[in-house]
Amino acid sequence: MYDVIVVGARAAGAATAMLLAQTGARVLMLDRASFPSDTVSTHFIQPSGVERLANWKLLPELLKSGCPPINTITFNLEAITIIGAPYPAGKWHMAIAPRRVILDSLLVQAAANAGVEFRPMSSVRSIREEEGRVAGVEFSNRGRDYNERGQLIIGADGKHSSIARMVSSESYNDFGRIGCWFYGYWAGIPGEGSQAFVSGGRFIAAFPTNYDQHCVVAGWPQGDFAKIKLAPMAHLMSAAADLAPNLYDAIKGGAREVRISGAGDLDNRYRRSTGPGWALVGDAGLVCDPVGAHGISSAFSQAEILARNVAASLGGSLEAIDDATAAYVQERDKITWDAFRTNAAFATNAPPPELLKALTPAQHDPRAATDFFGVHAGLVPISRFI
Repeated sequence: MYDVIVVGARAAGAATAMLLAQTGARVLMLDRASFPSDTVSTHFIQPSGVERLANWKLLPELLKSGCPPINTITFNLEAITIIGAPYPAGKWHMAIAPRRVILDSLLVQAAANAGVEFRPMSSVRSIREEEGRVAGVEFSNRGRDYNERGQLIIGADGKHSSIARMVSSESYNDFGRIGCWFYGYWAGIPGEGSQAFVSGGRFIAAFPTNYDQHCVVAGWPQGDFAKIKLAPMAHLMSAAADLAPNLYDAIKGGAREVRISGAGDLDNRYRRSTGPGWALVGDAGLVCDPVGAHGISSAFSQAEILARNVAASLGGSLEAIDDATAAYVQERDKITWDAFRTNAAFATNAPPPELLKALTPAQHDPRAATDFFGVHAGLVPISRFI
């Protein structure tokens, strides 16, 4: 019997497992992948996520990997250009964008160092139920079948969560799919900050990452996905040429790594994230368009809330654990709702006129520019900024 079984070992799962193990919980973590391995992600982490990595003593190693700090953001919205620093969290005024092959391996190792038992290459086949509650999982690992029991099963297995499907978790506050994105990596792009360009329903951005490269990501309306996916590279270059000619020249002359990646299944919705013996964390329970780069930072925040609530309940009754996961969901929904709605508005790449009007003076006010980046990151209410 484990205290907790976490299904999924990336940002949300590994962080949750690590934090629970640090409190003395016996934690089993499963993932279909082996590590190091990559995953589809634009991997931009806001200062609030940087602050948590620093608190967990993981930031120095991440920076040592060659992941550069992002201290400035240039945001071009129609005819308005905003330049400033990322919205701070505590003493941290920088963002970072580590490659997932590096970030996820670091988190998995941190979880193992905290005492988590990790079994990679494990595919969960079913959940085990006892007296009306989830009490374990059945999974295969390297050709063998296993059946493990736990007081709490946590699904941290992404937006297509198998745990969410097995417990029949329904969606709510579902805004549907708004955009689609494709991205790639280039060497030879000048500049250390992040730059973004939005106009006419399209979006293109570039920011530095590991290996002396920039991630270049472009976005279009969801209705264009069927067309874009047939030739994503051509459409990305077209967006760059139209929206950011200097960036276009840089990527046209730079060296691109591997192929273009992307997705059209960019959901914007919550899922019911708690029930008898189970909970969901990260994209498994709350997923939004990547336009505001909320994903990883939000996953870390959710991991802290869930681990804090659950750790206080372990050793008590099973009902106390269920009460703890219910409290986690209530807190998660309260702190994410404004950011979720604002992000959905940004995902249309068509800002409301009142926002454009408020941004005009921000072009000449670095503090206002930083506040706007707080709006984009979901940390400052858009109504307050306006």
